[in-house]
Amino acid sequence: MEKVSACLTEAERSLAELNERSVELTKAVSSRDSLVDSAEGKAARIAERAEDAARRFEQERAALVSANRKLSEELLMEKSERALLQGALEAARESRTRVQQQLAAMRGKSRPESESGEYTDVHVEETHGAHAGVGRGNVTPLKVSGAD
Repeated sequence: MEKVSACLTEAERSLAELNERSVELTKAVSSRDSLVDSAEGKAARIAERAEDAARRFEQERAALVSANRKLSEELLMEKSERALLQGALEAARESRTRVQQQLAAMRGKSRPESESGEYTDVHVEETHGAHAGVGRGNVTPLKVSGAD
């Protein structure tokens, strides 16, 4: 009986140790579960922020692409306008040259002869003369010599 009693005492002591160990393991598992839940929540928040950032960056990228396309179109329009204006300017210069040549030819044909048989000179009045300041730019008053 004594052996049975010693075995029983030993079994009760082992049961108490196992119960104690079971409680400790349950607490450890519970602690680990809460840490896992916390880490999963943190990971979900980080993933959500990453998705928000990706959406925001995609929106910014789309806006920049749109602005770039608009600026490219404006640049092409300005280039074509410039080419058109350059052509118009060149045509105007050529036309002006032709008109000047025709005017010079008409002046040469219609120059009146003076009493001595020479043509009278038509010249540009100097800007420091009586009409100083008049004729600035590309228009200058003309004066027939000998008319003074």
